[in-house]
Amino acid sequence: MFNEKNEQIAQENAKKPLSKRAKFNVATIFTAVLIIAAVIVTNLLIGAISTRVDTRIDLTSDKILEFSTETKEVLKNLEQEVNIYSLIPEILPVAEGVHASIGEAGDMINQILEKYSQMSKFVNYKRIDTTKNPEFLQKYEGLTVDEYSIIFESGKNTKAVSINDVVGVNYSEAVGTVMTQSLTAEHKFTNAIVTVSNTNSVKVGVVGGHGEMDFQTVKTNLLDSENYESVEVNLLDGDVPQDINLLIIMSPTKDFSTEEIKVLDKYFDQGGNVQLMLDYTNEKTPVLDSYLKEWGITVYNGYVVEEDQSKIYGNTPVLIYPDINESPVTKDLIAGNFRVLYPQARGMKIETADHVEVMPLLTSSKDSYIKVDFENVEKSSNDIEGPSVVAALLARYGENGNPKFVVMGGTGLFAGTQYSAANMDFYYNSISYMTGNESSIYIRPKDISPNVLLLTQQQGL
Repeated sequence: MFNEKNEQIAQENAKKPLSKRAKFNVATIFTAVLIIAAVIVTNLLIGAISTRVDTRIDLTSDKILEFSTETKEVLKNLEQEVNIYSLIPEILPVAEGVHASIGEAGDMINQILEKYSQMSKFVNYKRIDTTKNPEFLQKYEGLTVDEYSIIFESGKNTKAVSINDVVGVNYSEAVGTVMTQSLTAEHKFTNAIVTVSNTNSVKVGVVGGHGEMDFQTVKTNLLDSENYESVEVNLLDGDVPQDINLLIIMSPTKDFSTEEIKVLDKYFDQGGNVQLMLDYTNEKTPVLDSYLKEWGITVYNGYVVEEDQSKIYGNTPVLIYPDINESPVTKDLIAGNFRVLYPQARGMKIETADHVEVMPLLTSSKDSYIKVDFENVEKSSNDIEGPSVVAALLARYGENGNPKFVVMGGTGLFAGTQYSAANMDFYYNSISYMTGNESSIYIRPKDISPNVLLLTQQQGL
């Protein structure tokens, strides 16, 4: 009886319309549930999108998070998976040495690596905590890595890049501490991707035996960073191995023998390519000079002095900005309106030679001259009037293609990089053109120097 009465009351209440307050409460609860669900779904979507789409805005002065055309092209043409593993701790420990000064750069590097995976479906990026996962490094035993390395892997190919290689540091007396100055992360990372995903390699031979820059210096400072395989070559050992795509002769201070010239000439006949840098030397080099004349080049043992004030750095007439001439090596520099600074460059003159095409790459102005008379400080009648060639591209026509020969007026080109970043573009462009290695990428460092506002004591107060 009691149950029947309760059921009757319940049925009657169900038939009664909800009050306004009850309706408001129901609507409020329903709206709150919808909002919470929308927030959850939105967060999930943003999280998913952010793994493949860069939602950040780059407000840095040198556009650190903005990739160059070269990198975009590499990622666009990528056809195989590349895995990137960062071993850099999320929080770098405070310690003495370089790592203590690059803590802020660590976050930039992480963001740059994330962007690679966002711009290509073939790139996968992951941070690895080796303290929690020490067995991870076991399969990379043959690779030189430390706790601050980034590992690039594609198939069986691997390459490690250390954080020390991508962050340039400099001591600032004004601030009294080590200050990070530049970031070469994009350059190093893009080339690492090219290296592990590319099955073709370029082999460079570095010639020694004439007082040249030593092999290890050339290898470490110039070739390793561009992923070139390099070996030391002595022309007295006999024929140059056929698998060497390019010979580099870096600033010889002694003459070549006739036997060495024959080996070099045979290498050219077989389609080889050579890059020669000639610094001023007290030694006479008649054999080498005679061979260069066969190619249509006379190299004078003296510095180019520029009298056109618009073509020198500061007030130093041997720090010259040569004219850049149109060529396959220099076309990108001209298109970008870049300049090359060449300190203490040896001057050359072009002559006519059989079966040889000579193309000047860099030339001084008509107001310049080559200083060969060092007994007189001022310009003398013995000095050679300009314009002069500072770098030239030579091609010889033969049965085995057109071997290429680039002659440059010395290693001062590298000393000029602190004033003109295009110097290295020019240098690596010449190697890429001779070897046909279009995969070699050079990307300028990004400036991450802190903006320091120096105040006097009065201004500070």
